[in-house]
Amino acid sequence: MDIDNLKHYPRFVFNFSDGTRFATLDAALLSEFTDGGHKVDRFMVGDTVEFRGREYTVTSVDVRDIIRDTGEVLKGIYKDDAETYSNHDKTALMSLFIRLDAVDKRQ
Repeated sequence: MDIDNLKHYPRFVFNFSDGTRFATLDAALLSEFTDGGHKVDRFMVGDTVEFRGREYTVTSVDVRDIIRDTGEVLKGIYKDDAETYSNHDKTALMSLFIRLDAVDKRQ
């Protein structure tokens, strides 16, 4: 089954050092992250990734909001949360908050 057809998926919340932030439930958007021209298949602290022509270092990964019942309603919002973009109707099974700091190439 194509991953885009799944009804439940982790929600990825990206916070960039320049203040940009977004969240997604779409696997397709994750393919915009690359490492040496290859699609990224993981986000680990210390890894360097490229996104839309800029290089970033993954500085933190937090797993939050793990649900055990897809009917569960989460209340509240995090200060570092973002609007979710999704082309598919999905339920988030958890939220993965990923902090990305721009790499300064002048060093």
